[in-house]
Amino acid sequence: MDSITQLPPESSCRRCGKAADERLCAFCRVHPPEYDSAASWTLYDGAARSLLHLYKYRRVLPAGTWFAARLAPLLPASAELLVPVPLARGRQRERGFNQSELLARRLSRLTHLPYDATGLARRRETWTQAGLSREERERNVNGAFRVPEPRRIDGRSILLLDDVLTTGATAQACALALKAAGAAAVHLLTIARADLDFAGRTLAGFA
Repeated sequence: MDSITQLPPESSCRRCGKAADERLCAFCRVHPPEYDSAASWTLYDGAARSLLHLYKYRRVLPAGTWFAARLAPLLPASAELLVPVPLARGRQRERGFNQSELLARRLSRLTHLPYDATGLARRRETWTQAGLSREERERNVNGAFRVPEPRRIDGRSILLLDDVLTTGATAQACALALKAAGAAAVHLLTIARADLDFAGRTLAGFA
């Protein structure tokens, strides 16, 4: 998979993870997300997108181990607990597994960082986010997550794990629930991000 290019962390906003020439982008100075940092290994494009689709929809599960090895160096030093984004029950039944939970398990094994597969739960079912606008995504997941046992989250630095970051609506809703349960910090980590600004800058010289 030499065609998959890692995003350069030094060219990213440390808060939201978007392409930026400064440590904190202009948007995060005014409207920072609820999560405290965000990092992604690559763009949701080309070979990375194809491999993610094989992993999620074709059950090519060894890809989870391969992705975990790429994410391991990106773990923030302060992280104390891995918490995967929960999948809607209907989609988990259809798919047979939660790709983020499996990834958390593989990453925990590699890094010895503990993970809590049930740290977050769905309050209600949501529509798939694919094809929705930013505003629709935000409404779709608003209030959709809860922390079943806050004592397991309270005072801890949480590493929130998902496969793809698009608008950040899901991550924002998850981070809100974790912070409400007493999380000291929430750091977001994803395999890929679907971000047009990053895509343009990759073509301009990141690749």
